[in-house]
Amino acid sequence: MKIFGAMAILACVFALSACGPSEGDMKARGMVERYYQLIQQGKIADAARFFPEKERQLQLDALEQHRPKLGALQSFQISAEEQNTVYSGKFYIFTVDTQYEHAQALETLTLKTSVSANDALNIVSQLVDAD
Repeated sequence: MKIFGAMAILACVFALSACGPSEGDMKARGMVERYYQLIQQGKIADAARFFPEKERQLQLDALEQHRPKLGALQSFQISAEEQNTVYSGKFYIFTVDTQYEHAQALETLTLKTSVSANDALNIVSQLVDAD
């Protein structure tokens, strides 16, 4: 009976540890937080480096276009996160509540990692829905 009890406890411990976020999940969340910290610090070019190289200039231009309308980023908070595993890799979709100098916005930031070991985690899109 004692062995059965010990086995049940071990099974519960393993089951609970499997429920926690994976290393990839924590890396994605950390990237989102760092991205917004850089924007908040006014380091727009550094923030754009989280996008794939071929899309960086386009994202840098988009971030610069938002600045006159929204103002400087004052605060941000991740309000939701979702994951979607597809044949080619994994998508992380974050909903971020942001407060800018002139407006509030609800933003959707999408990250993707490929199944290929050579493909790093990147931000692939940002949708800004400002008041």
